[in-house]
Amino acid sequence: MDGANFVAKVVPEKKHYKEFGRIHMKKTKLFIVYLILGIVFYAADFCFTAFADLDLDVYLITVSYLLIFYCLFMGDFLGSSSYKAINKKLQGNTETFYFGETGFSIYSEVQSSNIRYDAIESVYESPEIFALYVNKNVAQIIPKSSFVEGEPEAFRHFMEEKVAGKVKVVSTSNRTALKIVAAVLIFAAMMGGLVLAGTLQKHRAEALETYTCQEYTVTLPGSFSEVTAEGFEYALESRDAVVLVGKETFDEVAEYLPEPVTMQSYAANIMEYNEITEDMREPSTDGTARFSYYVEDDDTEYFYYFVISEGDNAFWLTNFCCESSDAEAYYDDFVTWADSITVK
Repeated sequence: MDGANFVAKVVPEKKHYKEFGRIHMKKTKLFIVYLILGIVFYAADFCFTAFADLDLDVYLITVSYLLIFYCLFMGDFLGSSSYKAINKKLQGNTETFYFGETGFSIYSEVQSSNIRYDAIESVYESPEIFALYVNKNVAQIIPKSSFVEGEPEAFRHFMEEKVAGKVKVVSTSNRTALKIVAAVLIFAAMMGGLVLAGTLQKHRAEALETYTCQEYTVTLPGSFSEVTAEGFEYALESRDAVVLVGKETFDEVAEYLPEPVTMQSYAANIMEYNEITEDMREPSTDGTARFSYYVEDDDTEYFYYFVISEGDNAFWLTNFCCESSDAEAYYDDFVTWADSITVK
């Protein structure tokens, strides 16, 4: 076109559109917004970690990582999407830009248009491209390497004259190195988060909880969960241990034991009926009767720590059970858990 001050023949390249995407993230302040949100969620994660709320912790830390990744990589994704759109529109054709005194024209085999300089919202210059925004979200991409008439340095001064105060120079250098470093740091933090989650899970499993059935309570690690066991009032299980709780009212006991029914007479009856010998008796200072013994069932040997507790109108029978191979590891725990039993 005659009278053009600058001419650029543009063949869209993905790298230029990725650079435009990064410019757009800076222009719209999305980078700052999502970075701040990521930091807020990350800080909130630490607050809830203090309360060992694992589910919320995992949710918050996941959101924070997604937001931070968004900051680092969304510009590239946005640029790639814009590149696909322009390729689809141009169908492989070249766009030629002619920059005159009052505006610029765009010609290609599929379309042509004219834009006045006073319609330009802003111009962003990066090391590789000029982005001429015709509104807040739509820009014409002019790679510096595409000029066939005029030089990029002169073009910047030209645009500063035509759209005074609207030309901004931005840096997108070292983006690849920054992303690699950031990705490594975030991956390390994610691994640390997984370790933290595992630690929290262990903490929650080891944290004590009170389990209740009618007038009966026992304090156990939080890893136990309620299950159904036929013939028992209450049953709990964890990965390697089981707690079975039975109950007999004084009226039920009186049907087969002469009155008055006492802990001593009831315990003696239990020992006789279950072939529990005196050497199986465990020491007790809280008025309970305790016994420990081994039982073999289906080729597997189990260890039992058995406790009889007396309430206001019933005897409560608690069996703490694990495989015999775990008996040594669980013995002290069984004693501690038995000490926590209360009945009314």
